[in-house]
Amino acid sequence: MSVSAIRRLILIGLLLLIGAALSIANPSFMTLDNLMTMLQEASLTGIVAIGFTLILITAGIDMSIGAIIAITSMICVNFISYTQPPPMSTYRSRWRLAVQSAGSMASSSPISSCRSSS
Repeated sequence: MSVSAIRRLILIGLLLLIGAALSIANPSFMTLDNLMTMLQEASLTGIVAIGFTLILITAGIDMSIGAIIAITSMICVNFISYTQPPPMSTYRSRWRLAVQSAGSMASSSPISSCRSSS
């Protein structure tokens, strides 16, 4: 067994040990609601990590990702705080959503094809 495999097994064991200790200390730690909350809170970091990985792979290195996350988060919080989501139960709003999605895809396709060909 290689050294890197042993290190990974040690880290997995420590993670399980910490999870067991936290669930003994607080019985509500290993509930489904708490696990879903933790996954939802970690999803932003995961999405940004995937995007940042793609940026690094394509050699478009941009290290200002922290500033972009901060500004985007503030804009999203303000938008959510001061607006109400549109009702999705009506036929008309679903139609608008479909048209907007199709328009967005149609306008981004030529841009992406031009960027990939050069």
